[in-house]
Amino acid sequence: MTTRLEYSGQPFGRPNPKFLSKSWRVKHNVFASRSAGGTLLGQDSVGVTAMSPGLAVYCGYEAGTLGYASGGYTTMPQVYSVWPGKKYLSVGRDAIDIEPGLASPGDGPGFVRGAKPPHTSKPVVYCSAGDLGAVIGALQGAGIPRSAYFLWSAHWIGEHICGPSSCGYPQCDGTQYDSNNSFDSDVFSAYMFGPVSDPVFPLSLGAADVTSNGPVHKVQGRLNAWRPVIGHYASLKADGQYGAATKSAVIFAQEYFKQRGVTAGTCDTALYSKLLGAPVAPPPPGPKPDAPLSVTPAKAVTVAYSLQVSRTITGFTGEYQTEIIGPSGLVIHHNSNEPGFTVPVPGPGAYKVTTGAEGYGNTVQEVTVS
Repeated sequence: MTTRLEYSGQPFGRPNPKFLSKSWRVKHNVFASRSAGGTLLGQDSVGVTAMSPGLAVYCGYEAGTLGYASGGYTTMPQVYSVWPGKKYLSVGRDAIDIEPGLASPGDGPGFVRGAKPPHTSKPVVYCSAGDLGAVIGALQGAGIPRSAYFLWSAHWIGEHICGPSSCGYPQCDGTQYDSNNSFDSDVFSAYMFGPVSDPVFPLSLGAADVTSNGPVHKVQGRLNAWRPVIGHYASLKADGQYGAATKSAVIFAQEYFKQRGVTAGTCDTALYSKLLGAPVAPPPPGPKPDAPLSVTPAKAVTVAYSLQVSRTITGFTGEYQTEIIGPSGLVIHHNSNEPGFTVPVPGPGAYKVTTGAEGYGNTVQEVTVS
C-alpha cells in the first residue's frame, strides 16, 4: 500500500498539513486521538520479514476476490509462521484494499456483504483518508450502515486514528499513519479483533494455525514421527500450514491405519489419536507354513543309486536347496527350480535329506537306500 496518490489524485495522506491545524498537531505529537478500549500497534508489508518484532498486529496479503487484495499477493501463511500467536489482518479476506489500480469504492458493498473475516469481528474497508467520503457514500448508497464494517484509513501524518477530533476526517477504527520502503505503520482500535484462535478438528487443506502450539503443527510433528513407519512421503516442514504436502501425508496415514468413511486428506480426531501413539513398526510376518517332503529310494539303474526328492510348495516358483548327508559323513548339495528331482548317491546306506526354500523353513527326512 505505497501508492502516494489518493483516489481523487491528490497527494496521499496530505503529508504537509497547515501549521497548528488538527493534522499538524497529530503529526507533531501535540495531539493524538485514542479510541475507547485501547489501541494496538501494527504493520503491513508484502515483505513479511521486513516487519518489526514485538507488535500486536501483523497485516499481510491473501488471495481474495479479484481486485480486493493488492497484486494478488499470498503472504499470510508466512506472516502466521514468522509471527505466531499474534493478531492478524488479512488484506483479501478481512479487508478490501480500495486504492487506484485495485478495488474501487463501488466494490465495497459487494465485499462487505460477502466477507467472512477470519481475524476481525467485522469486514474492514481500507482506503486513503481523502477517499473516506466516497467510500462511505458508496456503502451508504447500497444500504450498508456504518455499523456493519470497520474503516481503516491511510493518513501519513503521524500516529493517530482518523476522526473529527484528531485530523478532521470521518471517524475510523484504524489508521495507517506512516510508510517507508519496507512496511507501513498502523494503529488499530483493539475492539476490531475478536479472540484469535487456532483451527479445530477435522483439519483439511487450507487450515492454518495462529499459534505455534496449534493442531496443524501437532499433526505435522506426528506425521514426521510416523514417516519411517508409514513411508511414501517426505519430511514435513512444521509450519502450521495445512498445505498440499501435509494433505498427501495424511492420505498415506489414512491408508496405513485403514481409515474408512473420512474424506481423503482430512485429519479428524480419530486419525490424530492414532498418530499420537508410538510409531512402532509392525512385527514381521510369522513363519510361512511348511510343505511336505517326500524322499524315496529310486530303483537302481545298472550300478547307480539315487534318491527321488519331492517337496511341492503351492505357489512357490523359486529354487529348492537340498543337502544330503550320507554314510561316513558324505555331503551332497543339489539345487533345483523344480519341486521334484532325482539326486544320484554313491551306494546303499542311511541318508539324511534336508530341503529348504527361500522364505520357508527346512524340512528334514531320513531314508535308507538298500
